[in-house]
Amino acid sequence: MTRVPMNCGLTIGVHRERGATLFEVLISVLIMSIGMLGIAGLQAFSMSSSHTASYRSQAIVMVRDIADRMRANRIAVRAAAPNNYGSVPPVRNNCRAAYSAVIVAVPVACTPTDLAADDVWDWQDRVTRLLPQGEGEVCIDSTPNDGALGAHACDNIGTVFAVKLFWVEKASGTAAAEPKRLVVVVRP
Repeated sequence: MTRVPMNCGLTIGVHRERGATLFEVLISVLIMSIGMLGIAGLQAFSMSSSHTASYRSQAIVMVRDIADRMRANRIAVRAAAPNNYGSVPPVRNNCRAAYSAVIVAVPVACTPTDLAADDVWDWQDRVTRLLPQGEGEVCIDSTPNDGALGAHACDNIGTVFAVKLFWVEKASGTAAAEPKRLVVVVRP
């Protein structure tokens, strides 16, 4: 009978379960979750910034809108107060077929002053609808770069028209809501 050695040249070791692999997985999951939270925060900031940029772009479009309306109605622009864009009270006179909120079946014939009042009414209605707490003013102003939400500071001195837009941008994070202003000098 031949004897077979017990060991046969093989080394049999005792393996201990230490849990090192499980610990590495837990650390990896922790690092990955912190990274995902960071990405979520960046996404929220990006969306907030995009919303703010949208309001600012809309304000620029609104200024161009009223400036184009003024260029189309030069008689009312050159008229003396209270018949020009800077001093006419805004009134919907149904001078056009489409407004920001309604459609008029049969527009009426209007004078240039009536059309200016109609333009200002429709423009201010759009500003109120499209910008949060939006206010708009067209006035003659020797110091156009002043005024605030609720107090537009138009002095009716000079020959320069100022288009002033005011709105409040939504607060982001812990910051308070911030009033914004866009003032453009228009020489139609």
